Amino acid sequence: MSRLKILLPFPLLLCSLALSQSFEGVMTFRVSGNSTQQFTYATKGDKVRMDVAPSPGAAVAMIVDTRTRTVTMIRDQAKMYFELNIDQMTLPPGMKEKEVSITKTGKKETILGYECEQMLIRQEERNAELWVTKGLGRFVQVNLNPRAQSPMLKKLEEELVNQGYFPLRLITTGAEGTEESRMEVTKIEKKSLNDEMFVVPAGYQKMQMPPPPKQ
Repeated sequence: MSRLKILLPFPLLLCSLALSQSFEGVMTFRVSGNSTQQFTYATKGDKVRMDVAPSPGAAVAMIVDTRTRTVTMIRDQAKMYFELNIDQMTLPPGMKEKEVSITKTGKKETILGYECEQMLIRQEERNAELWVTKGLGRFVQVNLNPRAQSPMLKKLEEELVNQGYFPLRLITTGAEGTEESRMEVTKIEKKSLNDEMFVVPAGYQKMQMPPPPKQ
C-alpha cells in the first residue's frame, strides 16, 4: 500500500466542507496529461465517493465525509482501508506565497446540458482555464500529499467551495501556454444512491495511513 498513488491532475484538498449538497448521483471524469484515465465521482448528502484505478489491479475508492471531515481509502482487492482526518493535514513550513489572480471572462458554454462560465486563474509558472456551473453541489478532490499544495489551489478552493461552483472542465497550462493536463466531466447521472456505497464493507481490516512522501 505504500506504493499506492492517486494520479489525478491539479489535486485539491478542499477544507471548507460545510456547504449543503444539492445533487445526488454519479459523474464520470476523464483525465488526460501524460496518460489518460477516468474516475467516477458519486455524491449523496454529506458524502462523496471517488473510484479510480491508477493501474491494473490497483483500484481504489476514496470516501470523503464532509461532516466528520474524514477521508477513507478502500482497497477491495486487499480488503483493507485507511482513515485520515482532514484537519490533521498540515502544509510544510516555509512555503512561499505567490500572487494569484482569478478572472471571470463572461464567456459561457453549455456542457452536458449545464450552462458554464469561464474562469482564468493566473500564477507565475502555472495557469488554469476553468469552466464551472452551479447546481451540482460541491467539488471535493483529495490530495494525500500536502506538500503539493500551492497558492493557486487555495484560490481555487475559495472560488469552488465558497461560491458553490462545480468544475465540468479544468485545463492547466505551463508558463508558455502549453497544455499540461485536462480534466473534464464526460457523463452526469442524477439518481438515488445506496447508502452502502459510502461505508467500508464489513470484515475489511483497518490499516495505518502511510506517511506522505518526503520532498
